[in-house]
Formats: sequence, structure tokens, C-alpha cells
Amino acid sequence: MEESLKIHLTKKEELCQILKLEIVNLKQMNEKTNKMVNFQNSSTILDNIWKSQRSANDKTGLGYNKKEDNDKWSTIYKHEKGSSFSKGKGAITQQL
Repeated sequence: MEESLKIHLTKKEELCQILKLEIVNLKQMNEKTNKMVNFQNSSTILDNIWKSQRSANDKTGLGYNKKEDNDKWSTIYKHEKGSSFSKGKGAITQQL
């Protein structure tokens, strides 16, 4: 009886060692897979950033419009009724 129990115990220990090795291998495979997934996600994010970029000279999203900007400056510096603009430190004087 003791002999059969010892044999049974050694078989269980061998099985346990095999299963431990299998767990280690699976963890290593999982780490490699996670690294690849993270790399692919990073690549996708970077591709999306590149697709959404525009020229440094394109300022349309900043409230700047090239056509409107020229018109705006020309209307600001136009002399209106009773007003004159002096160039000294942006002072505006009213003529009465």
C-alpha cells in the first residue's frame, strides 16, 4: 500500500512540474502577444495623428481666415466719421 501511494505521489509531482513549465511558457507567450498588441495600437494611434495633421501655415482652426484677416485690418485702419487714428502707441483721438 505504501509503495503504491509513493508511486502515485511521484506521478502527481511529475505532473505538477510539467504543468508549472506549461504555465511559464504560456505566460511568456502572453507577454509577447501583449507587446505586439501594444505596438500595433501605438502604430494605429500614430497613424491617426499623422492623418489629422495639417500644414503649420494653415491657421483656420485658430479663428484666422486669410481673406477675412485682410478685410478686418483694412476696416480697422479706415478713417471713419469724426475719428482719426494716430500711430503713437495705438492712441485714438476723437474729433469734435
